[in-house]
Amino acid sequence: MNSKKYKVMISGYYGFGNIGDEAILTSIVDSLRAANPNIIFVVLSSDPNLTSRQLNVKSINRLNLAMIIKELITTDLFISGGGGLMQDVTGPASVSYYSGLIKLAQILNVNTMIYAQGLGPLNKPFNINIVKKVFAKVDAIAVRDSFSQDDLLKMGLSQNKIQVTADPALLLESVDKKSIHNILIAEGIDPSIPIIGIAIRPWNSWYERQLKSFTSVVYQLAKKYNLQILLIPFQQSSDLWISREAEVCFKARPESDVQINVLQRACTPKEMMGLIGAMHIVIGMRLHSLIMAAANNVPSIGIAYDPKVKHFCTLAGFPYINSVIDLQDVENTLSVIESVIANIDKNREILRENIPHLTELSHNNVKTALSFLK
Repeated sequence: MNSKKYKVMISGYYGFGNIGDEAILTSIVDSLRAANPNIIFVVLSSDPNLTSRQLNVKSINRLNLAMIIKELITTDLFISGGGGLMQDVTGPASVSYYSGLIKLAQILNVNTMIYAQGLGPLNKPFNINIVKKVFAKVDAIAVRDSFSQDDLLKMGLSQNKIQVTADPALLLESVDKKSIHNILIAEGIDPSIPIIGIAIRPWNSWYERQLKSFTSVVYQLAKKYNLQILLIPFQQSSDLWISREAEVCFKARPESDVQINVLQRACTPKEMMGLIGAMHIVIGMRLHSLIMAAANNVPSIGIAYDPKVKHFCTLAGFPYINSVIDLQDVENTLSVIESVIANIDKNREILRENIPHLTELSHNNVKTALSFLK
């Protein structure tokens, strides 16, 4: 039996409390560890103590360059982890930081892999040029959708070098159903009443008109179909306040016969996977609320504040609202959401047809990474 130890370093947006990115990391570690228990993981994190404790890995500060170099010298594979790392919309320094780490690994002759990333949006020519040059020398490129592949092809990268896979979080395991039941009870939620799960995030086009229109529509449908509403912050530091703003709009109505809750618990990725699986439907701005819903066969509606939401909805077969601004079109919003609720079984069947293929593509990320550990 081969007992050789391998070291894998993983870089991504980790340690910031974003459930989507933490779900990606958890899935990468769990999947690779299950396939090869001899892997030693080193994760770059903003909160190394928390990352180390939650995943039983070695974790170092993502800005500690000296320690990163020291670990890289004996690393077999550097993974630039999933998610939208190469974009210049929400993180102006993201491209320079993540590309710089890949370049450093390349200088030290470490195998490098782009692990199911979603590319863009990239608006600055300077950043596009950085990605083009660094990706040209990467040993393996796996992107989570064909749209990202198209962007790389436009930069001049070879199609033979690019593999279209799917998001790692599709493979994430959930905690058991009893644990989820207990979490719902602790949050004051009746598990016997079907739940609309809502995962919204702050964005520059959320105005009072959009929030009131959106909450009015959801409230009407919850009342009509005897559903309750659970607002789910995917990154508590940023999402909790917008969730509470929505809660205020829901509860400001003259009638108050729909149960409204905001999830207070800071969940682990596996707990969140289970909670999303307990929803009747999900309405999500947060991409990974939709990915977790798809993995759990929960029909959903996307709010496409970013192209990545639209891309995944297209793959999964979820309808979507084109933008946050479009939520003010009450008739369309009502029609899109009600079409999912009223045809729940049909929408579940669509997921049963679409998701197994995406899950298999996600497994290809694992196979590619393991090919470097021989």
